[in-house]
Amino acid sequence: FVIMESTAVRLGQEAAAALVVLWMLLMTGGFHLDGLADTVDGIAGGRTRGARLKIMRSGSSGPIGVAAVTVLLLLKFGLLSGSGYERLWAALLFSPALARWSIVMMAWGSPPVRRDGLGHVFAGRIRGVDLLVATGFVVIPVLALNYFWGYTYLAPAVTAVLVSWGGMALFRRLLGGVSGDTLGATVEVGEVAILTVFFLVS
Repeated sequence: FVIMESTAVRLGQEAAAALVVLWMLLMTGGFHLDGLADTVDGIAGGRTRGARLKIMRSGSSGPIGVAAVTVLLLLKFGLLSGSGYERLWAALLFSPALARWSIVMMAWGSPPVRRDGLGHVFAGRIRGVDLLVATGFVVIPVLALNYFWGYTYLAPAVTAVLVSWGGMALFRRLLGGVSGDTLGATVEVGEVAILTVFFLVS
């Protein structure tokens, strides 16, 4: 984070934000963005549950899926470029963690839509103890930062819960459960939502 802040000072906030977005993309290999594109394509293009799932499984991204990925990356860049150096490290440390915690909750509370794929590996197989362990790894540092440094992390944590619950309700209604694509989409949407709330309240 010291290197990141030094880079931001030397190159400017916009260039640093673009590099951070690129770094986040390279760290995941675009895996979650692919899930976002497939999910948006399926929900937008299918009239029935079966049609949506078929589109999502095709593996090709349509115009609306590409547009969703583009808008999301622009939102990340805009949020990070206007964050200020002193808040950048904190946002990047906790937004990925909270977003991934949200999909642990989603996988615990939702059935898989298929009998294969990543959704089947996670959804319905997360036990209560797994959720408690994941919550401990995320919530304890969040509470510690609030207590010792006065950062406002409770609102972003609540945002992660709302993203999870909202995703569960939406995907149960439209797809009958969750899949690997919807989990990836939730991570990406969750990161943007958490970053937005963090910068609004901090």
